[in-house]
Amino acid sequence: MESPELSFTLAYFVFSLCFVFTPNEFRSAGLTVQNLFSSWLGSEDVGFIQYHVRRTSITLLVHSALPLGYYLGMCIAAPEKNLGSIHQVSDSWRAFLLLSLCLQLTSWTLVIYWSRRRWHNHPISRALQSHIQPPHSSWGSVATSVNDEFRRIDKFATGAPGARVIVTDSWVLKVSDLI
Repeated sequence: MESPELSFTLAYFVFSLCFVFTPNEFRSAGLTVQNLFSSWLGSEDVGFIQYHVRRTSITLLVHSALPLGYYLGMCIAAPEKNLGSIHQVSDSWRAFLLLSLCLQLTSWTLVIYWSRRRWHNHPISRALQSHIQPPHSSWGSVATSVNDEFRRIDKFATGAPGARVIVTDSWVLKVSDLI
């Protein structure tokens, strides 16, 4: 007979893999970061760059919360382990909880760092900073240019939903579900 913790571990592992590397079944069921946080992310068509800055940030936070979610799930799946009482758990579970919390704290710290000075430190804005031309003064000007071209009807997009390539008049953009 299977133990509940083994069943939960296998189910959570499969769920986590499917959530990170989203198959079509999860996508059609709406179990993607983009769908779950669509009200906060806004519309990709209105602000392409801003949408993806927010999407990558929330993706990092959600994916880094998966180990902590496993620990909290194990509190329910295996109540006999007393994982809710930190002082009564084994050293390995305590270390796992500490690493999970550190991962979550590090992710929040990174997103806060990215968001400083109007997302100036985000990897997307850093990539756009290398494309600043003399008439433009900041990465925001380049982002506006990308947004304007993305809104046009004559763009070309190809690839799976999780790994698209979008070609506009002046830009070739690669969009991935992962960060």
